[in-house]
Amino acid sequence: MAAPFVRPVQAGSAWFFAGLTSSFPDVSSQDGSLSDLYQCNDDLKPGCRAFQVAREDSSQAVAVELEDAVRNVNLKDQVLVFQHKGKFHAIDHVRISLN
Repeated sequence: MAAPFVRPVQAGSAWFFAGLTSSFPDVSSQDGSLSDLYQCNDDLKPGCRAFQVAREDSSQAVAVELEDAVRNVNLKDQVLVFQHKGKFHAIDHVRISLN
């Protein structure tokens, strides 16, 4: 029996390096959107990072600028990574089919 709401692992699915944990601001430190700038160490950085991730080989993920990510019409190949309340989250834009 398949588990509900769990997408099966696909061939080519793997972890990819999104950056050092210290390079992500914690977006829970202020109200705002993920694209706003947040204090991170001594710099201001966007609250999230967008990555273009090929379905065939996720190890080839490439970071994209947030402005480019918004303009890109093929959002289904993007993953957003951010830190909230000390925990890291990755949002995959792939549409999941619940058959």
